Amino acid sequence: MIVGQAKDGAEQGQRRAFRWTSEKGMESLGTLKGGRGSSACGISADGLVIVGDVKDGVAQNQRRAFRWTAEKGMQSVEKVLTDKGLLPLQWRLTRVYAITPSGTVLIGEAAYTDGSTSPLTRAWRAVIPRVHLF
Repeated sequence: MIVGQAKDGAEQGQRRAFRWTSEKGMESLGTLKGGRGSSACGISADGLVIVGDVKDGVAQNQRRAFRWTAEKGMQSVEKVLTDKGLLPLQWRLTRVYAITPSGTVLIGEAAYTDGSTSPLTRAWRAVIPRVHLF
């Protein structure tokens, strides 16, 4: 399996994250809530989890870190962690740069703001147990 980004002719030439397999060819992974683009940059060893960044259509096309599985589709990592009470509201997870072969540890970039300063860029690491992936 191969992942990356390519122009999607069906979506006005916007760049979309994709996965490619010899069985199915290239498949678009889409965007979040009608966002304007996405890019895949990591994949678990078994090919079941894909990560990258996506523009969130509801949030003025701000970049969000995503993870994708065939069962759940594209999800904002930030939303998954916030919904579980594991991420303070001051953090916006903007990208996932790497994923472990097991698909359980994600490494990325985030913006932190407390409202009194400009956003600060920071690295982040999240461990998401396999049972929560599918």
